[in-house]
Amino acid sequence: MTNQNPKPKKWLTVRQVRVRFGDVSHMWVERRLKNDPGFRDCFVKFGRLRMADETKLECWERQQVTRATANGKEYEQDPGSQEQILQSEKAA
Repeated sequence: MTNQNPKPKKWLTVRQVRVRFGDVSHMWVERRLKNDPGFRDCFVKFGRLRMADETKLECWERQQVTRATANGKEYEQDPGSQEQILQSEKAA
């Protein structure tokens, strides 16, 4: 008999999201929330707390890599590295 219970969601605080993306500023997160509907969909508010669903955030990261490679941007390291996406955004 297989276990029918799905894996529980893992929620990340905004601070954990900032660290995940290379210790980016609070404004980086705010700008993404304002300008990127895909990023915004990763977040839920619990009272005053804003939390990100880790699974949705990972999906958004993969979409960013796919979009960047489709636009002709190349990476020297692993294309799944979020640090490379951040560096290409800063350079642009």
